[in-house]
Amino acid sequence: MKTFYKKLFAFVAMFSVVALGLSIIKPVSAATVTPTITNLKADTSGQKVTFSFEWDLTGKSVKEGDTFTIDAPEGLNITELATQSLQANGAEVATLSMTNKKITFTFKKAIEAMNQNVKGGFQYRAVWDSTPGNPGNKTATSKVGSESVIITRPDGPGVFESVLNKYNLTGDYVSKTFKLDVSENYAWMNVGDDYYLTKWFIRINGDGKKQAITNPVVSDKIQAPAVDYSKITFAPAANHAASEFFVGTYLKPSFTLRKGGQVVASGWDFWKHVKFDADGNGFTVNLSDVSDVFKTATDDELIVEYQTLIPKSTIRVDNNATLTADEITTPQTDPAFWNNNELKFWVSGDTTVTVQKEWVGDEESDRKDITVQLYADGQALEGLTQTLTKASGWKAEFTKLPGIKDGKKIEYSVVETNTPEGYTSKVEKIDDANVIKVVNTSNKPTTTTTEAPTTTEAPTTTEAPTTTE
Repeated sequence: MKTFYKKLFAFVAMFSVVALGLSIIKPVSAATVTPTITNLKADTSGQKVTFSFEWDLTGKSVKEGDTFTIDAPEGLNITELATQSLQANGAEVATLSMTNKKITFTFKKAIEAMNQNVKGGFQYRAVWDSTPGNPGNKTATSKVGSESVIITRPDGPGVFESVLNKYNLTGDYVSKTFKLDVSENYAWMNVGDDYYLTKWFIRINGDGKKQAITNPVVSDKIQAPAVDYSKITFAPAANHAASEFFVGTYLKPSFTLRKGGQVVASGWDFWKHVKFDADGNGFTVNLSDVSDVFKTATDDELIVEYQTLIPKSTIRVDNNATLTADEITTPQTDPAFWNNNELKFWVSGDTTVTVQKEWVGDEESDRKDITVQLYADGQALEGLTQTLTKASGWKAEFTKLPGIKDGKKIEYSVVETNTPEGYTSKVEKIDDANVIKVVNTSNKPTTTTTEAPTTTEAPTTTEAPTTTE
């Protein structure tokens, strides 16, 4: 009997040790953390809402695998994140996942070693739910951490999205080629390694709200950098030069109009009716000029489609559409933007770069206005230039720039593009305050006037003759 109890005791002891060992090696379960949230804002544009806030985890204990979540306000669906990761101190500290109702931040190992400046900004977009059976609430509260903001659904409860919707294919779907029609030998246009073709859509009556429209007039405004058509090639040869296919950034043959899913007009039959702005950064078209079908009321879906030429180094392009019609006397506007996904920028718009001019060894009257081109990590950013003048205090700023690329801080610099004659130019490295100094030193020869020395003659003394007696 004693032997039995000894064996039983030994077995229980061994089991306890094993159980204790398992409890020791069992990983600590992930925790839910809540950053300090400040400056929570909600900016509305029709049915769309852009939320932004600042977060701070400095001093908080955060481990790999810990999470932080944001729920969509009642009656809204989350549609877009400004970035796919969270950055702090030049490193990726969290990955992001999203459904239309929730955003989840999952923290990475890098955050465990950080104890200073573990903070940043974040932005996401949502849209009021317009599907049948949606909550139909007129107001909603967005709560992030301990902060909250109340938003109001436009046009009362349960409304559908505006009759106008501007959107684009994202940066994942850029193309390099476009096929021309028979008049151009069915040639393939290739825009080369330095450019993208991006596709935009202006949709009318495409959502739940249907509205009869007569004589619709569509306008477009794009904020795009200047483009160079010299790198564009054709195979086989086209009958016109590359520049003749564009107005500014707009590719004219790409214009297409669909009504109820059917192509009404495309190419020359469409764009010959388009009135482009003088600066090439916009257009207006009366769809009744394109086709007689729009002279009578229709509630069919209408889509205007076109492509634009964008430099590969472009970070972001903003593009807004406006609609009027006989039934819509107050213009409706819908904004859209395109982000360059290939650059993998953390587009937070949190960085400002200041450029200061210093003049050395010159006369103020010799100083001329100078222009600087902004560079990011040694690459020129198309369209980002500033002019420094006496009136500006020889200072200029580049604002709303991204701060992070591929988890590393972006190194900004500038190049002076028009150094005045008689000067040398030196650009100093950007400092910790994001200030870049451009020093212009005069190399004009210095003219020195030398005066001849003045000679003073000693006075002449006449002595009286000596008389000898």
